[in-house]
Amino acid sequence: MAVLRSIFLFSLILGLSACGSLKPYQMQIQQGNDITPAMIQKLKPGMTKEQVEYVLGSPNLKDPTMPNQWYYVYTNQENHLPMAENKLIITFKNGKLAQIAGDYPPPAGIQYSTYNSP
Repeated sequence: MAVLRSIFLFSLILGLSACGSLKPYQMQIQQGNDITPAMIQKLKPGMTKEQVEYVLGSPNLKDPTMPNQWYYVYTNQENHLPMAENKLIITFKNGKLAQIAGDYPPPAGIQYSTYNSP
């Protein structure tokens, strides 16, 4: 009986130690607007807020204290990897697109002075 109990305890310890070495499956979590380079290429200085919203979709954040800045934030976390985050900040002046800033490459045809990268 003692031998059977020892075998059972050994099997239990061996089985539990194997559980610690494996990471459980983690579902991919995407949040926000996934902005593509093709979408950014469509942005041109002087576009209205409605036109920008048509191209990029609704912004994630419209700060009430800064109504002329729109924030598009996209986060993606896959299977135990660090979370990836991309930001795009659109600034309007007199209701027209004046500046683009963020983590995305600047659109072609827009002067560098209208695009800021952190």
